Amino acid sequence: MTMKTTTPRPFRRLAVALATGVLATGVLAQSGSQVTLYGVIDGGLEYARTSATATVASASAKGIVTGSNAASRLGIRVREDLGGGLRVNAVIEHGFDLHTGAQTGAAFWGRDAYVGLAGAWGEVRVGRTYTPAFWVQLQGDVNRLGLHGNAGTYSQLGPSGFLRAASGLTYHSPDLGGFMLRAVYSFGNGSTTPPKDAGRIVGLSGEYRAGPLFAGAYHLSRRDVFPAGSSTSASSTYSGASAQYDLAGFSLAGGLNRQDPAGPDTASAGVRTSWWLGTLLKWGGGELRFNGGRLSTTVSTGANPQATLIAASYTYPLSKRTNLYGSFGRMDNNSAARFALESSSRTVALPAAAGVDTTGLVQGVRHNF
Repeated sequence: MTMKTTTPRPFRRLAVALATGVLATGVLAQSGSQVTLYGVIDGGLEYARTSATATVASASAKGIVTGSNAASRLGIRVREDLGGGLRVNAVIEHGFDLHTGAQTGAAFWGRDAYVGLAGAWGEVRVGRTYTPAFWVQLQGDVNRLGLHGNAGTYSQLGPSGFLRAASGLTYHSPDLGGFMLRAVYSFGNGSTTPPKDAGRIVGLSGEYRAGPLFAGAYHLSRRDVFPAGSSTSASSTYSGASAQYDLAGFSLAGGLNRQDPAGPDTASAGVRTSWWLGTLLKWGGGELRFNGGRLSTTVSTGANPQATLIAASYTYPLSKRTNLYGSFGRMDNNSAARFALESSSRTVALPAAAGVDTTGLVQGVRHNF
């Protein structure tokens, strides 16, 4: 009698993808192609506590979390030189939750999944990839969009839906005397019924880098179904700027953002603005970071939701690929606000209610390969 075992379907797909990548490395290397398997494994222990309000009791939680310093992922990167300065670039990237093994997001290759052509004129990518806003915020953030108090939390980059664009064409220009342009056009949800343009994203950014200075600005627009459940759409916009200045052993960075959802302001949703400022100090063989900023929403009636976020983090390299980190953050909401301390899936489970303040502390290790 033989026993038959089955492997969960997502992991079968991953095994096939990895096997394909390994075989492709041997076969394609002969024609000048390069196939690279890479990834990030990030795990830590987090403790968080919320304050009490008139209607909600205080609560605390602790647990193993993933992606506090950098999102855990597994990717395959392909590059082939075609001659004459032309090359093909392709990436597929899978996100996973380290403490459960589950995938993060709805799609298996839900992070990057694109193929593109590049040359002296720049690069065009086809598929799903980061928007111009991501690149500006990443380079103007001492936390590099990780740890407590990163630019993505202040700007609500993930919850806004402007982090990545699917079904899109993306263009990155070459370095033009320190300047660089990025543009995206996403075809959206591909609906065959009105509104057919739902989910379409159009965006542009400009970046400038000269020695220790980086500065950039971006503007994106997305067509959203409005009013809800209707056959019409309206524009939601997301725009901002960030900058960073690096000196020996010291960096200063900051930014601002504005998000205007489709339709007029309501009692529960309206224009959200934010600003943030951060510093990085080389200290004790590692890097010490401090961040502070403000989030505010303008609503049609009642008090405007407002919050202050402050954070301090320390990272210490054990090698070129591995580092230890610790991060503390506190989100203070006014009686109308319910902003989360973290806007990603790494948050430990805590109640979310207007007026609740959250304090969190996480310690972990991150390894790149």
